[in-house]
Amino acid sequence: MDKITTRQIQAFIHNLAEPGINKNTGGGLSPKTQGHYLTFISSVFEYAGRMDMIKDNPARRVKIQKAEPKEKEIYTLKEAQTFLDRMQTEPLEFQAFFALAMFGGFRKAEILGLEWKDIDFNSQIITICRSSLYTKEIGMFTDTTKTKGSQRSLKLPESVMDILRRYRVKQNLRRLQIGDQWENTDRLFTKWNGAPMGSETPYKWLKNFVHKTIYVFLAFIAFGT
Repeated sequence: MDKITTRQIQAFIHNLAEPGINKNTGGGLSPKTQGHYLTFISSVFEYAGRMDMIKDNPARRVKIQKAEPKEKEIYTLKEAQTFLDRMQTEPLEFQAFFALAMFGGFRKAEILGLEWKDIDFNSQIITICRSSLYTKEIGMFTDTTKTKGSQRSLKLPESVMDILRRYRVKQNLRRLQIGDQWENTDRLFTKWNGAPMGSETPYKWLKNFVHKTIYVFLAFIAFGT
């Protein structure tokens, strides 16, 4: 171990950022993931130092290049209103989901983790206190929010509450129709049987909605007016 230099470790960390290293995206590993690797390497050398195997930890001088912040693209007020207007004839669960996303700025996992007890209809306040996540190894599971600061309460417009009220009525009717097959999770967003909605379901629905909207728009241009 005493033959390994800071330059060699630095070259290894730089290599982690090269295209193709990340098998999922085809790009490099993120600075955060590079940091995990460097922390592990450094801990090995720290242990070796405590065992008097080496005199210095070469990983301490290795630097990780920070990624340039990407500017996020967001809807203008006009675009957001157009989106909401076109959502009015869509299923209530997705009207509710994307109204919460747009008016509350909540993360997907936070919205999927919402339970009816988190909503105070009288004060119009919604409290975020959990996330609904998915991994191949575990499947769907409930976790805390991304950070402690993510646990928050927010007052939303009456228009959003109205959508949620109508959606709750629809969900209760569905629960009565299904009977014993219904899973009482108290979640807002569920599968047909009350089990938590899959993490990819909102995205897949949105993708189809966008394609449908574009098709209707192009058809209007071709055959309308």
